[in-house]
Amino acid sequence: MLVTVAPASTKTGTAVIRSLLTSPDAGVDIQAIYRDTAKAPVEFTTLSNFKAVQGDIADGASLNLDGSDVVVAITPPVFDSSDIVATARQRSENVKNAIEKAGTVKKLILLSSIGAQFSSRVVRLVSPTRRCILPPPPLIGFHG
Repeated sequence: MLVTVAPASTKTGTAVIRSLLTSPDAGVDIQAIYRDTAKAPVEFTTLSNFKAVQGDIADGASLNLDGSDVVVAITPPVFDSSDIVATARQRSENVKNAIEKAGTVKKLILLSSIGAQFSSRVVRLVSPTRRCILPPPPLIGFHG
């Protein structure tokens, strides 16, 4: 099974990769997406079931998820954008489009910390990201 982590350079991404690589029951290959593959930790790059690849969730064209069975997508906080909702939506769209293009992904784990730097009004981010990734729920009508 191929698990892709994007981006892999975050603290959470590193922890996910470390956990998967050290779990005796995991039996997975890891594809880790870095903007700069030189930042992949040596503790990972020396392992045969780890591969660092170049990409960025902010640049949809750079994401290649071909062959991935599981994607762990982590949208980190944004400190340089005034419109964090638009940023969350765009990065989620990029991941969604790469998943659809690959056609092999069976599971998506989406973890977002966009807005984590704020103490209030963060809930508004969940809905745009969720709507981007998930299909809309079916409409149910009642006739009386």
